[in-house]
Amino acid sequence: MLKFQNLICSQYDGTIKFPVFIRSFRCRMHDLNEALDDLRAVIPYAHGGSVRKLSKIATLLLAKNHIIMQVMQTNKIKLDFDS
Repeated sequence: MLKFQNLICSQYDGTIKFPVFIRSFRCRMHDLNEALDDLRAVIPYAHGGSVRKLSKIATLLLAKNHIIMQVMQTNKIKLDFDS
């Protein structure tokens, strides 16, 4: 017999009954999707109604490349400052 528990995560205002093994997975996925949405909001790319939302992998790759570029710029500024 499956155990049911109330699901309480950031995506739901109320509670919904789900089997226990599904509850934790759904919460993790909702939390992951919320984190990716937050990341999409701060990385530079075209926003707008006509632009599709970035996929999970595209979001992570764009964020990685953005961080690499920021590190390179910071290192260049440090070298210019030291010379």
